[in-house]
Amino acid sequence: QEIFAAWCGGDPLIVAASDVRRDLELLGELIAREHIARLFLPTVLLQQLAERYWDDPARLESLRHIIVAGEALPLCNGDGAAELAFSFRHDAFADH
Repeated sequence: QEIFAAWCGGDPLIVAASDVRRDLELLGELIAREHIARLFLPTVLLQQLAERYWDDPARLESLRHIIVAGEALPLCNGDGAAELAFSFRHDAFADH
């Protein structure tokens, strides 16, 4: 899905190394440096990014689409994940 979306949109495909995926600082730096606009990630990582960058969102300002896979995205648990992603949210199961 991630590869297909990049190819169809004519966007570069950037795959973060495993150490970057485990380090929120490195991931934030990668998003900012590469001006990543579309991000595919599991719900738990979105929650962690939201907690880390809630008060300092500048590194994430290039993001335009956040695609969350796995668990449902809690809309009101106070960690900022829903607020961060709300304008990007598309529930793939809502149409079924």
